[in-house]
Amino acid sequence: MILSGRPGAPRGALSRAALLAQMSKAGREDGLRSYIVRLLDDPSVPGIVSADDSTSMFSLGGNGRSAPSVKPLVVYRLNADGKEELVRGLTLEGLVPRSLKDIVAMGKDAVVYNYQDGGSGFVGIPSSVVTPPLLLTDVDVRRSIGKNRRPPLYPRPSF
Repeated sequence: MILSGRPGAPRGALSRAALLAQMSKAGREDGLRSYIVRLLDDPSVPGIVSADDSTSMFSLGGNGRSAPSVKPLVVYRLNADGKEELVRGLTLEGLVPRSLKDIVAMGKDAVVYNYQDGGSGFVGIPSSVVTPPLLLTDVDVRRSIGKNRRPPLYPRPSF
């Protein structure tokens, strides 16, 4: 299966180590930083979104003119030596379904992401997406506006 229209695109699914190696190599060649997003924020879950984040909650509805910003909860910067460094306060900009045409590689393991589509709080349709890890060529990573939320005292039990 070809994952990208580019010549030399990888075929089939890659192991996590191979996916990270390819991401690191591509970042070094282009002189760019590489980030690993492990967990996305879900503003539709009540009690998680603070008052400072209320504007981002409404941007998810979208008006079709611009892509909503996505607030990841767990992001790691991948250094040149392969070491992962935890980073806080980032926003992913410009992610739209069209971004999926820029997939360079994908991992073998599937991950489930549950969310409420079409609303916030208790309004909306419960939805799920099952996807493997994806390596995209171009994602805008920006510093979040406002204060960072306090990190949790304990890790999630599922980690």
